[in-house]
Parts: sequence; structure tokens; C-alpha cells
Amino acid sequence: MSLAYATPDGTTTAQRSAPGAPFEVLSTFADDRPAQRCRASADMDGHLGDLAELSARRGLSLEQREREFPVQLGVIDVRDTAIGEPFGPVLAFTNKSKSAVAIVVDGHAAEVTLRAAELDWLKTICSDSSG
Repeated sequence: MSLAYATPDGTTTAQRSAPGAPFEVLSTFADDRPAQRCRASADMDGHLGDLAELSARRGLSLEQREREFPVQLGVIDVRDTAIGEPFGPVLAFTNKSKSAVAIVVDGHAAEVTLRAAELDWLKTICSDSSG
């Protein structure tokens, strides 16, 4: 399984070769900060479930997404050989208060249960003391 999260600030990739194995994580940055590497637990310290299950709260038209969720957070790309089909890329957006997240996949938009803080965590996983 591999997960990549790209933002204007940089890219974080996490991958593992077997279910239940820890993730090897690499974060690179758009500014002059050096890349960070670390190892995260098999459930990425409890965050993997939130990131893997994008449950819809409500469907949105693309126009609603643009109006209600104008701030792009980044692009999520998940690859899991157990599923067989790639999951992604997923465009992630938030509202101005960062209180809700919407995604766009294959031209379809939805507000999801994922919190913006989970995506923020991905950007700092290797600098986080639990990562």
C-alpha cells in the first residue's frame, strides 16, 4: 500500500510492502527545508482509518464545491494492491474556516467526514513526535 499527499508546500509519501507492516514515510518540501524520513506504525498512529475511509456526508455539484469549499488542500493518491483498483487521485478542498472537507474524484464532488486536521497531520508526520 502507498499513500501520497501533495500540496503546494510539499509532498508526503508513505508506503509499506505488507499489510500490518510499518509505513516508511518521506516528506519533501517546496522551500529549503531538508527532506524528512521516518517510520510510522501500521495504522499510522491511528490516522490511517480516517484517511482510508472517505465517507460522504452529502453529494455536491461541482459548482457547490467551488462555492462552499474554495480552498484546495492538496491531492491524495492511494494505491492498495489488496483492492486491485487504484484509489485516486482525490482532490481535497476545505471551506474558509477549515471546519469541513470536500473531495472531487472522477468529476464527482462530495463533502466527507474527513477532517482537515488529518490532512495537516500528513504534512508533519515525520516532525510529529509520534511519527
